[in-house]
Amino acid sequence: MSIFSVFVGGIFFKLQSTSINQTTIQRFMSLPSLADIKKTLITFSMGLVLLFLGCAYVGLVCYATFHDCDPMSTGLAKQRDQLVPLLVMQVLGFIPGLPGLFVSAVFSAALSSLSTLLNSLAAVILEDFVKPRMVKPMTERTVAFTMRAVVVVFGLSSIGLVYVVEKLGMVLQLSATLQSSLYGPMLGIFTVGMLMPWVGEKSVFVGSIASFLTMAWICVNAQIANVTGSFRHTKLPVSVENCSYEFDMGRYLNSSIEYEPTSGSSIYHISFLWYTTLGASLAIILSNMATLVFGRQNVAEVDENLLAPFVQRYIKRHRLQEYEIVGLKKQEKSKSNKQNSD
Repeated sequence: MSIFSVFVGGIFFKLQSTSINQTTIQRFMSLPSLADIKKTLITFSMGLVLLFLGCAYVGLVCYATFHDCDPMSTGLAKQRDQLVPLLVMQVLGFIPGLPGLFVSAVFSAALSSLSTLLNSLAAVILEDFVKPRMVKPMTERTVAFTMRAVVVVFGLSSIGLVYVVEKLGMVLQLSATLQSSLYGPMLGIFTVGMLMPWVGEKSVFVGSIASFLTMAWICVNAQIANVTGSFRHTKLPVSVENCSYEFDMGRYLNSSIEYEPTSGSSIYHISFLWYTTLGASLAIILSNMATLVFGRQNVAEVDENLLAPFVQRYIKRHRLQEYEIVGLKKQEKSKSNKQNSD
């Protein structure tokens, strides 16, 4: 993972999570006007930058604290996700109540995000799968029961999957990988729909399916490479020279010998932050290539409200030029007919 992938790939990754994410759009739609949505998005972006800077700062503090006594090498931490809680206990554990406050804040943030996702999922299942198949209109009591049942089922499923996810490596990387494999092609679909009115629905369908299958293949093989250890990222230099607690020195020697970073020459070895960019690019390119088979869509039949503002202006100018040309042709034809009649 490089600085370039963090800033460029990370921008596209957050673009898909804010522009086409159903939970985010649901929050935006609850605001009274478009101006309020823009203000909220600007405030959200500023807060997001501060959050990422804070995460980077925490990472630097972790390395500065543990570089001469690496918990991963001594076995004190099993996963890199455990380094931040270990840092809190080591640096701030002497303050009464502060570790508990940290744990409660982590759980609060996780549960708030999970509750939003579960509510959005329940709304989608109710509106798109349950209601269209009902013969009679659903009562409010039935709607409430259905949504609660969906939340309970998927909530229990999420708890059960915790035991599976912990075996698959870093939680952040796994979550970002799964999101990117889905939202990357979806970002390409929305980009084509808003900016490329000549691409028809069949072309977009073929391009998005091909992009999704390609990204799924890349993500699965990349995750297998990480879990099996066939690909390993370069680590910052660490040691155990200043450790004040006892540990198995043989474990450290074995881990330092076994760990050999491999060069990322395969497409499976690219940073997970590039998955969204790659998936969206594949969807856009393949959709345009599919127009060679299915043909171009008539731009005049496209609803202008579904297009980006600058694309709307281009289409209006294009149509105005067509109308002027047609009008001139009609005038010339009428003049020629009048001269012939004279």
